[in-house]
Amino acid sequence: PATCKLEHKLMLNGSFPSYRTILIVVQVTSIVAGVLSIHVRTTSIRTPIGHRYLLRTAKRHLKIGSYQNLIVLVLHSTPEFIFSDIATHRYQVIAITMKYAFLSTLCAISTLSVQGFLRSSPSKQCLSSLNFFKSTSEDVDVDEFVIGMLKASKFVYLFRNIRDVVRDHDDSVGLADRSGLSEKRSIWSMFSPEPMKVSFNQPELIITDNGAQVMTDNRFLKYPITAAAMKTFFDLNRRYFQENSKGDLLIDDNDDPNKTFQFEESMGFDEGIEDGVQVLDFDDQFTTDKGGITYGLILNPKEKWVSLVFRGTVGIGDIMTDRDFRMNEEFFFRDEYGPSRLGGKPGTHAGFTRYLETPRKSDFVERPLIDRIMSSVDDVFAKNPQVKGKKDFRLFITGHSLGGALANMVAFHAANLKERGDKSVANWPSTVKAMTFAAPVIGNDDFNKEYQVLEKSGVLRHIRISNQGDVVPTNNIPLPMSLAIKGDSSDFTQNGVNFFLRPRKKMDTDYRNTKPCAPQLAYGNKDVLKNHGLDTYQARLDLRVNAASLDKTIEELYAEAAGDFTN
Repeated sequence: PATCKLEHKLMLNGSFPSYRTILIVVQVTSIVAGVLSIHVRTTSIRTPIGHRYLLRTAKRHLKIGSYQNLIVLVLHSTPEFIFSDIATHRYQVIAITMKYAFLSTLCAISTLSVQGFLRSSPSKQCLSSLNFFKSTSEDVDVDEFVIGMLKASKFVYLFRNIRDVVRDHDDSVGLADRSGLSEKRSIWSMFSPEPMKVSFNQPELIITDNGAQVMTDNRFLKYPITAAAMKTFFDLNRRYFQENSKGDLLIDDNDDPNKTFQFEESMGFDEGIEDGVQVLDFDDQFTTDKGGITYGLILNPKEKWVSLVFRGTVGIGDIMTDRDFRMNEEFFFRDEYGPSRLGGKPGTHAGFTRYLETPRKSDFVERPLIDRIMSSVDDVFAKNPQVKGKKDFRLFITGHSLGGALANMVAFHAANLKERGDKSVANWPSTVKAMTFAAPVIGNDDFNKEYQVLEKSGVLRHIRISNQGDVVPTNNIPLPMSLAIKGDSSDFTQNGVNFFLRPRKKMDTDYRNTKPCAPQLAYGNKDVLKNHGLDTYQARLDLRVNAASLDKTIEELYAEAAGDFTN
């Protein structure tokens, strides 16, 4: 509050010099507290009380102080601009300040525990709830599809959490073993103690880096990781774990070999074992707390499905990708993928496209990452003995937030190649089905027309679920938020059949149903983060008034909502 009063006085009276020293001290204190807490949060130190205090401090300072951080930058970099004529430049200062305030707020969001606002309630299980397709027909019941994809989206966060803890605290499987990453500590390491080191029992149960098996061209994992292996690893190492109130696993001796965890309940190990659930691939090779694309390929042989799951935004690297709304009109329509069917200038979100276009440095073949993903899925249907030749196995693609955008792009790309008879997807099922949650826009109107061609031919189906009050799946981002992005968000539009969820009311079902940002920002108000979380999505989907809308198959839903695919 004192800082806000200072700023108010500075902006109105133009008396920057007299308050400059005090303001800098206040700001530096705020920033250092935030940085210290971020680093403490990511290293999972063994002082829970101090941990919680610093985390709360970071949240408070980064939230309240987001508006002030630019002032420090301006005072240090361009004092002559500010002090020459504050009245003349007042509106420019306000505009720039709002831009950096928004960026600072995004940074604050990225420091929060991912699972803190993406984790399901502990009574709802992940692996067990991946038992969602009971029929063997080509069509799928929407309600079961929704339940399964929610759980699949959450699973990728949970599994990444435990793998990160092991990598960060066991030198035998640490960052040095992850190609392209370094275990060198940052400059901020001087402000916090060394991470606790642990020699986990049988880390090879969940991390395959040191396996003797030869890595295949299309997989990061050297061998599948089963639900049984996950449970065994957790039981063997239970004493090393603690978890915070939101279910994030941390390292800290708990002195209780029988301690139960929200994490294991959320994972649903026992029912996953019963169904023989396996993680066939899990690519988190180039991800850190700053972000990076993570995806998993999961098999349930009992329920006869394969799911490709993309993780959402977790750090500043992902945020910088999210904000790049420039148009890429080349990648998805280059010669080897086939030109546009309808002409025009179909384009896709440059940030998301870059994630899928950039090759993995460790790949045996020089190719875009999306080609590796296509081949990895194709291998399952062509070579996996539990799947090969069995026409009743189905494929589903899903993700939340950034993961939803990537899932949508991959689904379009796979369907496009399938329609053209490309051999890279020869073994994929005849219809590519995707379900996304809180997915941002990925393409322009001409791209959507190409998308609709595939929907009309029956090779692509996409159910897109969005929330009233969630600003992420919108376009037309207004000022001052638009100052923080590259490109023009108004050039983009949504795809697929949309469930638009409302609090305490029946959801809307419509085709495409692109929403502008400003009304959702107003609806979201102080709950804008909560409205983006999977917990809120699940709670609204579970409303009794939505039961009838979910009680149909995907094809029935498309027949009712999509019409002639021209909207």
